[in-house]
Amino acid sequence: MIRIRSIATFAYIWASRIAYYKDVTIVILDTEGLLSLEESGSIFDNQMITMAVLSSHIVLINHKGELSSNLEGLIGMSLYAKLQLQNSPLKPKLLFVLRDQMDRNKKIFCEQLSQFKDNLQTSSRFLKVSIDDELEIKHENIVLLPSAFSEDINSDLNIQQRWRNQTFPIMINELRLNIFNGLNEQIIKQNHGYKDFDYLYNKLTNNWKSIDELGQGLLMCKTLHELSTSNELKDIAKKIIIMKSTTLLNEGKLLLDGELEKQRQLIISNVTINNADIHLKQFIQQGKRNLENLTICLVREANDEYDNHTQKSYFIDMKERISKNIEPSIRCNQQLLEQRFEEDSYTIAQTNATIHVQKQLLDSAKQYFDKEIRIKTNINELENALNKRHNELVKEFQQRLDSFKKSQNDVTQTILNNYNRLVEGRRDTALKTDIYNRCPTLDINKYHSYCNILNILFDYIRAYLSIPEKDAKKSSWLDSLFNSSNSNTKRQWENLRINSDWFVDHRDDDKNKSIFKTVVNNLIPQLNQNILSMLSTLKLSYSDPQTIMSLISHVDNAMNGQTSCIQENFKYLNIVRITWDLIVIALSLLIDEAIKIVDLKHEELRKAISKLDKWKQDIKDQFIVMGNSAGQGRKFRQDLENQIMSEIVRIYKQKTSDAIGLNMSTSTHIEAEKIARSAYDESIGSQPPNGDNILKYVYDINRYYPEIALEKVQLSKDNIVNDQISKLKIIMNDCIKQAINVVKKPNLCRNVKEVYIEIAKQLDVVLPGFTASEMIGIAAEIGNPDQFIQAFQQIESSQREMEKRIDILRGEFEDVATESCKTTIRTRLGCQTCCPTCGAKCDNPELSHENHRSTEHIAMAFKGVKHHNINTPTLELCYQKLQTGSFILKNERFTPRIKYYEARAPSWLNDLDSKFQNGTLRSESYPPPEQRRAWMAVRNALVAHYKMTDHTSYDNNMYPSSIHSLPPEYIPKWK
Repeated sequence: MIRIRSIATFAYIWASRIAYYKDVTIVILDTEGLLSLEESGSIFDNQMITMAVLSSHIVLINHKGELSSNLEGLIGMSLYAKLQLQNSPLKPKLLFVLRDQMDRNKKIFCEQLSQFKDNLQTSSRFLKVSIDDELEIKHENIVLLPSAFSEDINSDLNIQQRWRNQTFPIMINELRLNIFNGLNEQIIKQNHGYKDFDYLYNKLTNNWKSIDELGQGLLMCKTLHELSTSNELKDIAKKIIIMKSTTLLNEGKLLLDGELEKQRQLIISNVTINNADIHLKQFIQQGKRNLENLTICLVREANDEYDNHTQKSYFIDMKERISKNIEPSIRCNQQLLEQRFEEDSYTIAQTNATIHVQKQLLDSAKQYFDKEIRIKTNINELENALNKRHNELVKEFQQRLDSFKKSQNDVTQTILNNYNRLVEGRRDTALKTDIYNRCPTLDINKYHSYCNILNILFDYIRAYLSIPEKDAKKSSWLDSLFNSSNSNTKRQWENLRINSDWFVDHRDDDKNKSIFKTVVNNLIPQLNQNILSMLSTLKLSYSDPQTIMSLISHVDNAMNGQTSCIQENFKYLNIVRITWDLIVIALSLLIDEAIKIVDLKHEELRKAISKLDKWKQDIKDQFIVMGNSAGQGRKFRQDLENQIMSEIVRIYKQKTSDAIGLNMSTSTHIEAEKIARSAYDESIGSQPPNGDNILKYVYDINRYYPEIALEKVQLSKDNIVNDQISKLKIIMNDCIKQAINVVKKPNLCRNVKEVYIEIAKQLDVVLPGFTASEMIGIAAEIGNPDQFIQAFQQIESSQREMEKRIDILRGEFEDVATESCKTTIRTRLGCQTCCPTCGAKCDNPELSHENHRSTEHIAMAFKGVKHHNINTPTLELCYQKLQTGSFILKNERFTPRIKYYEARAPSWLNDLDSKFQNGTLRSESYPPPEQRRAWMAVRNALVAHYKMTDHTSYDNNMYPSSIHSLPPEYIPKWK
C-alpha cells in the first residue's frame, strides 16, 4: 500500500488500482497471488514480496488459513534483500489478512504471530539485526475475515445453496478504516510519502531494476535458514578452495616453468624450427593441456573433500548448489597461470621468430659466401637478394602476428570471468553493507551494454580529469554543465541524470546536481588515482583474482568513508545503481590497462621485423670483410662482445628477479603486521613528527604501505643486485677467457662459423642459458688464421670497457629488482579495506574474511571528520563514545555512534566494539600522545584539505604548540 499526494493512474508489473480517502490518493499494487503461477519458483516469489516490502507503507498479506512456514520464508528473504539493497527508507507495516476464518478468536492467531516473529528473529540472528527495526509485525496487525459466502442444504429442495453474507462487507469496511488509519500513522511516523506519480514510477522502476539484476544471487535461497546453511557451506568450501588454489599455483607454476625451460633448450640446441609454429601455438596448447590435467585432478580432490566435510543431514538440500562454485573458483588461478604462461611464451616466441627470420635471410645469402661465387659477385647482387627476401618475410610475419595476438574481447572476457567467479563465491553474506552482495554479474554483452549507457558519463569524467588541478577552468567547466538557462547544457544534464540513474528523487534537480558535482569533483578523481596507482604495478597480473579483489576494495573504500559524498548523501542515492556504475568504471580502467599490456607485449614481438634491416646490414658487413682476415677477426670480436653483453645481462636480470622473489616471499620484514607497525611508527608515531609521512598515511594508506615495505627490503634488494652484478662481471670475464682459449686452439680458425659454434658451446657451460645467434660468424673461410686471431685477441682490452657498460646498466637491474619486490609485496600486504571513520587499514591476514580489524585506529579528524555545524576537527578515536556519542551526516543523525557502524559499516563493528570495551583510551575523548603530536604537525594542511575550521586554541599540555605545522598547500612527496 502506497500513499501519494496527487491523483493519477499507474501500471507496473502488478495489477494496480487507485483508491481515494479524504485528501489521500492510494495506489494498490497486487501481486495476483504467490506460489501459484506455473513459472514461479523461490526467486520469483522472493522478488515479488521484496518489491512490496521495498516500495510500500503497508504490505497486505492476504492469506487463507494459518500463518505458514512458506510465508515466514518469504518475509525472511525480503528482510535480507531490504538490508542488502539499502534503498528503502520505509519500515512497512505487515498487515496479515487471514480469510475464511470460522473461529475469529484472535488469541490463537496472536500466539501464531508471536511464534512466527520469534522464528523469524531466530533465523535472522546471523544478520545481526532486529526485526522491529525493519518491519512492523504486531498483534494488532492481524485481521480475521469470514468467508464472503455462506452455504447450507435447503431441506425443502434438497439442494446446496450459497449466498453472500452480511458479515463480510461489514468487516471489509473495518479493514479499510484500519488501512487508512495505518497509512496516516505510517506516514506521520516515518515522514515519508510519495509525492506524485512521476516520483512513484521512478522509485518503483529503480526498485525493480535492483531486484531483477541481483535476484539470481541475492534471492536464490527460499528461507533465512537456508541462507544461513548456505553460508556455513560456503565457509567449508572456501577453506578447501584456498588450499587447492594454493596447490594449483605452486604446482602449476613448476609444471609450466618446466615446459618453458624445455622449449628454451630446444632453441638453444638449435633444433630445426617448424616454420608453421614459429609463434609456438602448439607448445602453448600442450602446456595448457598439462595444466588442465592438473586442475581437473585438484578439482576432483576438492569436491571429494567438500563431500566428506558436508555429511550433516541438514546440508543435503543445499550442498550441491554451493559445490558448483568450487571448480570455477579454483579455475581462476588456472586462468592466471595460463595468462602468465602465454606472456612468458611471448619471449620464447620472439626468440623463435628471430631465429626463423635470421635463417631465412641467411639462406637467401648463403650461396654468395661461397669462395668461388664471392669473387665474381657484386655486393649489389647480394643486397638485391636480401631485399627481396626481406619484403617477403615482413609480409609473412605481419600475417602471422595478427593470428597470435589476444583480441580486446579475449582480454575483457578473461577479466570478467574472474570477476564473476569472485562475486558469485563471495556474495550472499550476512553483512548488509557487503559490496559483493551489490555487485552485478556481467557477461561480456551486459558489460558492453553498461559501458554504452555510461558513455556520456565517461566522456564528462574523462574531460574533467584531463584538466590540470590548478587550472581555473576546472571548477567553471563543471559549473557550466549545470547552467539551466542554456537549453543545450540542460539537455546534456538530463541525459546524464537518466543514464546514471543515481538519484532517489529524480525531480530534485538542485540537490542532484550538487551530489553529481561532488561525486565527479571528489570521489571519481580519488578512485581513479587509487586504481591507476594499483594498476601501475600490474605487469602480467591483470587476471589475478587478488587484483579484482583490490579493485573492488577501492570502490568500497571510496563509497564507505564517513566523509565520502556517498555517505553524506546516502538517503538521496540509489546505492545499488551507483555501486554498479562505479564497479563498471573500475573494471573499465582495469580492462583498458590490460589491453595496453597485451599491445605492448605484441609490439615487442614485432621487434623481430624491425631488426630485419640491422640483420641485412650484418650480412653485408660480413660479406665485405671476407677477403680480409684481420677485418673478419675485428668484426667477429665486436659481434661476440655485444652478444656476450646482451646474453649475460638478460640472464642475470632474470636471476636477479628470481632471487628477489625467493627472498621477499620469505622475508620477515614485510609481514603484514610488521609493515602496519612500521607504517604507523614512521608516520603518526614519528618523533619529531614527520609531516610528509603522516600525510601519506592519511591520504592513501594503501599506497604508503608498499612504499614502507620497499624501504624495509631496500638493503636486501641492494645486496641482491650488487651480488648479481658482481657475479655477472666475473662470469663475463670467464666468457672472454673461454672465447680466447677457443680461438687459440691449433687448426681451428679455418671457418668463422666453426669458430663461433665452438665458442658458443664453451659459453653455455660458463653461462647456462646462453643462446647462440645465427647472425654471428656466418659460414665464411678464414684466409689468414694468424691475422684473424691477432685481431680477435683485442677482446682482452675490451674487458674494462664492458665492465663500465655493465655499471651503466645498474639502473635497469634495480628496476627489475624493484618490480619483483612490488609484485611480492602486493600479495603479502593483504586486505585493502579501510575503516570508514578514521582510514585505518585492515590488517586481518585471512585471505577472505567478513570482519575487518586494525591494530591502530587514529583520530577521526585525520580523515576529515568534523563537528556538526561548527566544522572543527573531531579529535577523538572512532571507538571512543561508541555507545554515547553521535554521528551526523548532513541531515542524518546516528545516536549512539554504534548505530552508524551497524547501519553502514558492520564489518568493522566487532573490532571497534572490542576496543571500546578493552582499549587503553576507551573512556577518554582524545587520542594518544603520538597522534596529538602528529595532528599538530599536519593540521594546517588537513584543515585546508578537508575544508574544516580549525580550533581557535589548543591545550598546550595536550597539543604542543612548539611543533611546526606544514603549510596548507603542502603536497606529500611520494617515492
